[in-house]
Amino acid sequence: MKKRIIKIVIPIILIIAIIIALIIIRNNQKPEVHLLSEVYNQLNGITSYQFQKEKDMNNKTIVVKDGNNVVIDNYTTGTHTTTIIKDNTTTYITHEKEEYYIYNNTNIDVNVVESWLADVVNREYTTGEEKIRGKKYYYEEYQGTTMFTDTNVLNDDESQVKTRFYFDNDNKLVYIKTIFSQMEEETLKIEISTDIDKSLFDIPEEYMEISID
Repeated sequence: MKKRIIKIVIPIILIIAIIIALIIIRNNQKPEVHLLSEVYNQLNGITSYQFQKEKDMNNKTIVVKDGNNVVIDNYTTGTHTTTIIKDNTTTYITHEKEEYYIYNNTNIDVNVVESWLADVVNREYTTGEEKIRGKKYYYEEYQGTTMFTDTNVLNDDESQVKTRFYFDNDNKLVYIKTIFSQMEEETLKIEISTDIDKSLFDIPEEYMEISID
């Protein structure tokens, strides 16, 4: 009787173990979806968003799109500039000098981040996983540089440069890494939100307008 019970129990245990293993494998697998294309389609489908790429505390860029208006707020070590494209005019602010310039424009593409993504999404890519800051992420790797990089690559061989886009478990874009031919790497932390900071469109009252002749 005991032998019959053992013979029955062992197959059941094996079946349960196989089911558990399959569930684990399934949960660890990424769906066969072009995730960067999903990000591109998402941004194309909304009228307002805020995008931030940050290399470190002193080097970051914030792009805010609000309908037909857009602002690009850029911090580079030692400098802070803001470009506001609103109501067919472009305002360029230099915060260190507390000055701004106004240009009249009629044909302006306010789809800034969408155009950066459009330059990449149709390229061939490979996939993989890698740890960044102690956490494992799924990535899509593309050949060449992109408009997202903050590093000057004029002297690099484009064929040796690779760009990786990293996604978390919710398929959100969280990092972009550019790998250069000389083994130099640039990693940018990415944040995308539908909550926007409209105050970035404001020109500080104490700033002086500089006329353009």
